[in-house]
Amino acid sequence: MIRRSFILFLASLCCTLATAQGKLLINELMQSNVDIIMVGHDFPDSWVELYNGSDRTVAVNKYRIGPTNVYADAYPLSSSAVDLQPGAHLMLYCDKTKGTPFHYNFSLDAGIGELFLFDDAGVLVNSVVYGKMPAPNIAYGRVTDGSDEWQYELTSTPGASNSSVGSNEVLPEPVCQATPSRLWQQMFP
Repeated sequence: MIRRSFILFLASLCCTLATAQGKLLINELMQSNVDIIMVGHDFPDSWVELYNGSDRTVAVNKYRIGPTNVYADAYPLSSSAVDLQPGAHLMLYCDKTKGTPFHYNFSLDAGIGELFLFDDAGVLVNSVVYGKMPAPNIAYGRVTDGSDEWQYELTSTPGASNSSVGSNEVLPEPVCQATPSRLWQQMFP
């Protein structure tokens, strides 16, 4: 009985320590940024927004991000100590610009892609699989900050709370269906 209580205590302590580190999430991304965000004198090809969904400050320099699920290939978020406050957002620019803070030497795949976020122990803490964006300047994000549901963001919200105004499909299915003409039917029975 004492051993069982001790094991339960250790399990709850581990859960408490895990949540004490914070909850950094991939919150929104854009594969084809034509003119939504300008950084310096240029528009980064693609961008990612991270969100601190916990009630604790998160040390960003303890995380890595990348387009593969291999920790060693992921890019450190920061080389210096940067803290992200609870409920805050952090913009990352995927534009292959080296040596600039929060600019990374990869871009988001224009087709179907994946993005992975790791902690400093190499543990995968968050990931997202995204489809081909239907048009430039369309973001893919969580319906609300930190939620489990994703959608196309008809109005992107880089660096701000997601607006929940979006859709699972940008172009709806056609309302009518074309029927083959008589000529077509005669030529290709």
